[in-house]
Amino acid sequence: MVENAQFQCSGDKGAARRSPLPLEVDGGNKTTVQHRLFTMTFVNQAQLAQLAVVNQSFSSGNDQFNAGTEYWYVQTGNLADLASQDLSVSFVDFSPGSSFSPPAAGQTFDRHDGNGWTQITATSKDPLAKKGALYKGTSSSGNTIYIRFVTNPSGDALDSITWYQLLPTTGTAGRIAPNGTFTRQASNAGVTAPSGQSAYFSKEDAS
Repeated sequence: MVENAQFQCSGDKGAARRSPLPLEVDGGNKTTVQHRLFTMTFVNQAQLAQLAVVNQSFSSGNDQFNAGTEYWYVQTGNLADLASQDLSVSFVDFSPGSSFSPPAAGQTFDRHDGNGWTQITATSKDPLAKKGALYKGTSSSGNTIYIRFVTNPSGDALDSITWYQLLPTTGTAGRIAPNGTFTRQASNAGVTAPSGQSAYFSKEDAS
C-alpha cells in the first residue's frame, strides 16, 4: 500500500498529483477480478463518470494501470445535470487478461488504495453539509449509502467526491459498491445517522 507516492494517471489533463487520499470503493474479488468498472449515468442518459477500480496491475495499449488504484473519467460537459438529475450507478467485473480503453473525458484523476472512514456524530457532524450535490442509494450489499459531488467554483470540474455509509451501530465501516438508482437530496442536506445506526464518510480530492 503506497500512501505518499506521487503518481499521475495516464492521460491526466490536470496538474501533478498530490499525495493520494483513501478510497473506499469495492473492486470485487482481488484474485478473480482484474478491474471493476463503475458507470454513473443521469436519468436523462447523459453520463457523469466512469470509475475503474484496479485489483491487479495490467497494461492495455500504451496505458499502465496499477493495482490498488481507482481511475476516474469525468464527463465535465454534463456536470450541470448534478443540479437536477437523479443518477444510476452500475458496475461490470473484468477477469485477468481483459483489455481496457480509457474513455475520452474532460477530467481524469486517480486515487491509491487506502482505508479511511470517519464517523459522523452529534459533535462531529458531516463536514460537507450544504455543499455540492448529494445522492442517496444503496450498495450491492443493500446498505444505505450516499455520494456527494462537489464541483470547483466555476462548475467545470469536480473538486471532491465524498462517500457515506449507514451501518448498524455494531457494524464496521468497509468498502462499498454503489449499485442502482441514486436519488438527489435537498441542496442543504447533511448526512446523519438514524436511531440504531452509525454514519461514516470518506472524502476523495479530485484536483
